[in-house]
Amino acid sequence: MVVRRKKEDVKKEFESFARKISKLESLKHELDALDTRDFRQEAKVIKIKLKDVNSLPEVEEDVENLRRKIMCHSSKRAVKSKIAKKLIEKSNSMEKDRQLMKSKIEELEKNISDKIDKLSRKKAIPDEFLREIKEVPELERKVVELRKDFKEHSKASGIGVPIDSGVDSIVDSRYREFVRGIKAELSEKLKKKEKTLDERLVKNLKEEKENFARKYQKLNEEFHEKYKEKVNEELERDVKERFDNILKSKLEKEKTKITGILVDEYTKKLHNDRRKAIENLHKEYDQKQKELENNLSKRKAMLENEYMKKSSSLDAESKKKSLELTEKMKELNFKRKNVQLAKEEIESSKEMAGKEIEIKLKSEKELIERKKEKMNIEIEAERKEIENQRLEMKKSVEAEKKKLEKEGRDMKEKLNRENEETLKRKEELDKRFEELIDDAKKKMYNTLVSKSNEIKSKSDSQLKEREKSMRIALEKEYKEKLKKEMALREKQLEKKKKELEKHIMQHAKEIFK
Repeated sequence: MVVRRKKEDVKKEFESFARKISKLESLKHELDALDTRDFRQEAKVIKIKLKDVNSLPEVEEDVENLRRKIMCHSSKRAVKSKIAKKLIEKSNSMEKDRQLMKSKIEELEKNISDKIDKLSRKKAIPDEFLREIKEVPELERKVVELRKDFKEHSKASGIGVPIDSGVDSIVDSRYREFVRGIKAELSEKLKKKEKTLDERLVKNLKEEKENFARKYQKLNEEFHEKYKEKVNEELERDVKERFDNILKSKLEKEKTKITGILVDEYTKKLHNDRRKAIENLHKEYDQKQKELENNLSKRKAMLENEYMKKSSSLDAESKKKSLELTEKMKELNFKRKNVQLAKEEIESSKEMAGKEIEIKLKSEKELIERKKEKMNIEIEAERKEIENQRLEMKKSVEAEKKKLEKEGRDMKEKLNRENEETLKRKEELDKRFEELIDDAKKKMYNTLVSKSNEIKSKSDSQLKEREKSMRIALEKEYKEKLKKEMALREKQLEKKKKELEKHIMQHAKEIFK
């Protein structure tokens, strides 16, 4: 269970390390893709920080700040021309391009209308025509005033005078003829002047139309050329971005796949090495523990044998002395029985012999009494001696027993001390075992780091080869796609160009009608 947990921890650490390295590499590619010509110092500092895995958040923040600076700086250096800005800003899609063309056409139409107005207002018309044209409203005004004066004069001179109808009709008819003649003459002059002016205006308008057509054609060609360049740039950038993204994703997948395979292989190898090391340590530990247990059991058996030998020797001596005391007690009992038998014989002889015998018996009795007393004294002395010997033997047994108990306690204490020493040695062995495991972990970590670097170098070389081959294949594929896309876009652009020219020419015809 511990080994499995350690393996998972090592795998997690390695995966975290691999993710950080991958992130740093992507940041490095992102930094290389930026235009850092005006920010060389910041780029140099970021490249130095890229070598430290622990400075990943700081590197991300620095790269983001550098990107913002470059965007601000590049926006200041952008094209200032309004037309170029509009072309750049509005060429993101075909709809925006169409709106841009429409606004440009409207602007051109407005300019044409302004020019036509200016032309109609400011054309170099001869002064005599201008004077004659100006005389028309003056003549009309004079005719109106003359008619008014005539009516007033007629009213003033003809008050209360009856007017002849014939005179009135003649005057009116002559006046109308006079006015018609003036109007006809003026109308004829005005028509001639208008015809001359129209011819000149048509000629100038035709020249302006041709000039406008040439300028429009030139502007249209420039616009389409710029639009084509912009479309090509957008397509190339789009294709490049898509190509880089696809290549990056495929490389990431290949890198993850290769890294996973190598990590699994080296993880299995490290796991086997660690398992073997742990098994060897366990075998060594078990062997030393068995040796200690064998030594302890041998020492314990030896002490138990010594204790049993001493105990058996004491038991043998105690049994021997007990047998001696038993023999002596048997001998005393035998002597007592003899005394009793002698006493019985004396009693029987006393009855049989009478007084003679009584005297002898008395003397014998006294003698026997003395012997008995002497024997009792001897027996008592012997008993005391036996008692003393028994007490001495008991004391010696007690002393030996105490000695044995003391030796047993000492032996027990010694065994406890040896057990404590064994436990200490066991703890030392456990500590040594942990140290060996830590050393093995450090070695495994160092091996893992070296293997990681080796894996990285191998994976980098493999990825570079794969990247090269994939880049060649993808470049070929996307060049074909780019050609097709460019051809399609050019067809669409040509079609829209024709439609736009047709629309503009129709609009121009309507203007110049």
